Amino acid sequence: MSIIFITPAAGCRAIKACGGRTIVQTPQSARYSGMPLAVMRAGAADTEMDIEGIAQRLTGMFPPIQSVLAAVLQPAALASTAPPNPYLTTLLQRVFDVTGVDFTSYKEEILQRRLDRRLATLKIESGEQCLLYTKQNPRELNILQRLFLVSLSSFFRDSGAFAVVRKYLTELVRQKKTGDSIRIWTPGCASGEECYTFAIMLAEILGENFTNFNISIIGSDLNPEALASAQDGAYRQTAFKETDPKILKGYFEYKSQHYHVSQPIRAVCKFIKGDVTSAKAPENLNVISCRNLLIYMKSNLQDQLFKKFHQALLPNGLLFIGQSENIGLLGNTLFTPIDHYHRLYRRRGS
Repeated sequence: MSIIFITPAAGCRAIKACGGRTIVQTPQSARYSGMPLAVMRAGAADTEMDIEGIAQRLTGMFPPIQSVLAAVLQPAALASTAPPNPYLTTLLQRVFDVTGVDFTSYKEEILQRRLDRRLATLKIESGEQCLLYTKQNPRELNILQRLFLVSLSSFFRDSGAFAVVRKYLTELVRQKKTGDSIRIWTPGCASGEECYTFAIMLAEILGENFTNFNISIIGSDLNPEALASAQDGAYRQTAFKETDPKILKGYFEYKSQHYHVSQPIRAVCKFIKGDVTSAKAPENLNVISCRNLLIYMKSNLQDQLFKKFHQALLPNGLLFIGQSENIGLLGNTLFTPIDHYHRLYRRRGS
């Protein structure tokens, strides 16, 4: 097994040259973004995650470490069971009242960190000042809602995982007849890169028969700006760090410093505003791809989503989640692993 290291650009290149894998902290979540950006610009990053995702990935790769960490971090674990900050509780209620988005089942420590960064920008030093500010400036609640949401994606993100998905998507498609439906849902789709990635994979698998199937790829998200970008289908070069140049040439048109998704690919993708935790899921799905969203949610909310995904998928449907995520005890009763390392699962039951 290759070990993941977090090092500067030169070290990351050396690790990759020896067959290892590298991971960098997302610049948005880093206190100082220069180091992760340098690694990304050098093309030496296999994966980008926030600090919580990095921790979960490492402990997931080395299970014996989990028990050691549990003992070492026992005070932190006890602290996590303490009542949430009362100011955060009040603030989340205000966000819900204004936006309709309920964050009470999201992990408080993650929400608090994002709130702290916003308060530092506004030079607000206390919970009382924060509540007063949002009362005087209610638009701030909409800003906080967007900050609490995750809107980071790219094409073929974690390319090794997508190579595995393509293999099993090919098997699924081979069982279809001309004119059949192929339905895929990507909740938390951000600016649409993953939806278009699935459309491109289907175009590669089906070739000239691409238009002979009833393909529907549905992306849902709560961020209106991200959805507008998805609808527009125009992306900068930074969205293609893990994309084969042949794909870029075959399915995009470059103009005005952006790569524009070709019309046949755009035609099968639909983007809607929706909360994965409360909105009704699309039905009769062949694939659900929900990546790097579950890690922000408490286990009870994760279990609710696994039930929803199970009901929405057709028999033998595929569930694809992020590599830093796990399906837990309930999820294992509903889904069977196809490739545990790359977090690809198949629906159990008829």
